[in-house]
Amino acid sequence: MPSSSCHTYNVECPPGLLLSGCMANLQFKGDPQYVQFPENRSTPIGTLLFNLTATGSEHPSNRMTIYGNDAQTNMYVSVTQTRYTSPVIAAVHLTKLLDRELTDGVIDLNFFLNDSIGNTIHKTVKLYILDECDEAPQYDRPSYILEINESKDYWTKIYNGTFRMDPANGNVYLMKSLDYENNSFYQFTLYAHDSCGLNAVLASLTINVKDVQDQPPFFIGLPYMRNIPEGYYNNFRILTVEAFDGDIGNPNKVNYSLVNTSECLENNNSGCVFCSKLFTINSLTGDITITGSLDWEMQDVLDIYGICNIAVKVTEITQGNINQVGDIQSSTNITVKIVDENNHSPTFESKIYTAKIQENTRKHTTLLLTGSETDINIYDKDQGINSKFIVTLSCENETHCQTFAVVPDTAIFRDGVVTIRVNDSSLLNYEERTYMTITVIATETNNSNHTNTATVMVEIENVNEFPPVFTNGTYEAWIDEGVAIGTTVINITATDSDAGLYGYIAYSLFGGNTLFSIHNETGQVVTNYVTDREELPTIYLTVIAKDGGGIMTQAQLIINVNDVNDNSPVFQQKIYSAFLEENSTEYTNKSFLTVKATDADQYGTGNSEISYTLGKSAWNTNFTIDNTTGEIRLLFPLDYEALKDTDHGIINLTIIATDHGSSLPLSGNATVTILVQVGKRNLSPKEWAWCWFETWLDQNGY
Repeated sequence: MPSSSCHTYNVECPPGLLLSGCMANLQFKGDPQYVQFPENRSTPIGTLLFNLTATGSEHPSNRMTIYGNDAQTNMYVSVTQTRYTSPVIAAVHLTKLLDRELTDGVIDLNFFLNDSIGNTIHKTVKLYILDECDEAPQYDRPSYILEINESKDYWTKIYNGTFRMDPANGNVYLMKSLDYENNSFYQFTLYAHDSCGLNAVLASLTINVKDVQDQPPFFIGLPYMRNIPEGYYNNFRILTVEAFDGDIGNPNKVNYSLVNTSECLENNNSGCVFCSKLFTINSLTGDITITGSLDWEMQDVLDIYGICNIAVKVTEITQGNINQVGDIQSSTNITVKIVDENNHSPTFESKIYTAKIQENTRKHTTLLLTGSETDINIYDKDQGINSKFIVTLSCENETHCQTFAVVPDTAIFRDGVVTIRVNDSSLLNYEERTYMTITVIATETNNSNHTNTATVMVEIENVNEFPPVFTNGTYEAWIDEGVAIGTTVINITATDSDAGLYGYIAYSLFGGNTLFSIHNETGQVVTNYVTDREELPTIYLTVIAKDGGGIMTQAQLIINVNDVNDNSPVFQQKIYSAFLEENSTEYTNKSFLTVKATDADQYGTGNSEISYTLGKSAWNTNFTIDNTTGEIRLLFPLDYEALKDTDHGIINLTIIATDHGSSLPLSGNATVTILVQVGKRNLSPKEWAWCWFETWLDQNGY
């Protein structure tokens, strides 16, 4: 390094006077000629590199300034002056990071010192930049490709790369003979590092072995693989294969072909047969195109899981003037994966299903389908996530959907059978509805626009769950006696909450059904005989209501026969007799004479209540009758001589008994015969009776 020095300029000036052109002893004192600092962040911006000190005239008006002289100096450092009169001091700080590789390791820093009268001196300080391990070794290219004849000698220097690499200079040496048939190229990864331990960016080395015209063609860009979404159209190019003659020195041209169907059959490869029909290859360019449509859901594609392995052959076009001693044909496999596209919606095997279920079926009971479809089968031809769907239910009346639930309620992949189960049986009421319509919805989870529906028509079957119910537990009816046969007695009604056949009610009678009959549909009860209260005042019957399912309910029917005044009073005797002496008001053989009649009509009514009266007679003024008790009394004595001779002393009174029937009172008659005894003719009652009897017989023609 240069040694340090300072510059001194001695100029004599008059004391106290500063004139232009008069040097004022300007000089840098004790400043370095060079400094050295490490590069990059080892010397951060703001680092104090060194201080500059200068002296000059000490006159108070003399102002001295230190500053950078050029752009480079001002780019790397700043000058901070803390004193402007002699001696002046300035600090030099770093303003830009140092990089040894950009500056050749040294920077000249140039400074000026001037004073107030225009005197100027110059100083240069060299800044040496110390090298740091901040740069990794770099290859001059990312990859190296070279060719070498397979007959190359051992220890031949072939490249600054690697077969066997000299770590000092990077030379690569061939360590053994090359055999193109065993290995036509070599690939290596190159590493380099410096003494600082920093690694270089990796580089690749490919060594292709040159061969004579004895090698088959080879493909480049291996492996050949392509994913093709289904639905690609005819003649679409999926990829291009490329092959070259393995004999690099004078290569032949090549053409391309696919393994044909017969070759596939020889290998018993049905997938190969199918795939060979899907694609074709341009023999000159190697372009492989589609010859048909690609549909992942085709059974042939499903059988090979969507993967076609196609054998491509490349054949050299030999030149007539070159001896070809090796194989001129090669082959490789192309793997074409037909990728499933989400181009299908879930599909039902049928759009309409029918089902039956009994009303009030228990929860979790499975809905059984009728008709040709016994299961609700749903499938999505797509694969994987594209075939994932969920199944839900929808109804015109949302409450109806609460009746059923779909199983499974989780996602289905590809295909599955769903069942519908009863969730709430309260709505399965045949009396309220006989049909329900359910819409089954299948929706993809990955694309809600991919959806499909099917309709399930559910017929609710009637169940005989309710018995007939009479409006009354006991019925009581009244009918007049003597009405005509077929007269309506009462209409009995029962209801059944079931519908259809099970709600139909048939009526019948039990007990006394010969006297009355009931209409089996209307419940009308009519008479089968002429009613007679006196014979049968009350009839007890049982009414039976039976529904269409055979459930029976009973009710009691009491028929009361109303009394009708259809019976006349009847005297207990047809003839009543008494003996009476002339001029007497007392009966001879009894203390009183009473007649008695009864009426068969209902007791306690006017129809059976009786009043007595005397029939028209010449003797009515002599007799009276109590209309209630029927007692006959003599009002005035009788005169025997007043009787006709033909009467033979006998008086016949007609007694009439009449009931109190309100509509048409009825009556009955009885005869009272009174034998009148004359004067002193004292006959014993027995004698008198015979006499009376003989007289009565004579009068009546016996």
